[in-house]
Amino acid sequence: VVKSNDLNQCGAVVTYPAPTVSDNCPGVGSPMCSPASGTFFPKGTTTVTCQVSDAVGTQSSCTFTVKVNDTQSPTIVCPANITAAVPPVCPMNTVGIPVSFATPTISDNCTGATVVCSPPSSSTFPIGTTTVTCTVTDTSSNIATCTFKVRVYDVCVQDDTNPNVGVLFNSYTGEYVFCCNGQKYTGTGTLVKRGCTVTLNDNSTKRITVTADLSTKKGNGSIQSPPGTTLCTITDRDLTNNACNCSY
Repeated sequence: VVKSNDLNQCGAVVTYPAPTVSDNCPGVGSPMCSPASGTFFPKGTTTVTCQVSDAVGTQSSCTFTVKVNDTQSPTIVCPANITAAVPPVCPMNTVGIPVSFATPTISDNCTGATVVCSPPSSSTFPIGTTTVTCTVTDTSSNIATCTFKVRVYDVCVQDDTNPNVGVLFNSYTGEYVFCCNGQKYTGTGTLVKRGCTVTLNDNSTKRITVTADLSTKKGNGSIQSPPGTTLCTITDRDLTNNACNCSY
């Protein structure tokens, strides 16, 4: 007998037909099998032994196997997307930063499932966006995957008096996220670099200007939306103490 596991069980209730018995004399008994039909069989192969006795106590036995296959995939839930910023240094960081993340949450109908993420936690993530893929594999080789993103920015400017106003941007691509008192504005601006001073401008439907001097560790910025209406300004006299928690 071969059967798949019952839902969320590491095995299955298996029912099988009674063995066929015959004897040269009347009065043969009913066969008795162990484990009995209708009982729970664990994942894997179990040998069932059946015995029968005739009227004078002569016995005979036979065996067969019940195999329960685990065909249920495990489940996996990845952590949320992560945003990180490299420390302000001059010359500018071109490598990235180590980023740690929580192990995904996994579950399975059988014990022994393992999870592997690529890249693994604590790897050095380059500046930009990296997709992390995590795979859980159970002991029957059933798998499930999930993904999340790690965004690493190399410039972070935050207002000295209002930590709810700040901007993170990528000095190589111009990708940015500007946090202005609970609102987040994203886009891609143009870049101007002079040594360790980098300026980001976006003059589309909103007007954003941000400058960071990574040698003096100072910066400033503003956002107008629509252009001409100033929503937030940034004065940052020390880039090294920023929380850099503006993310999406």
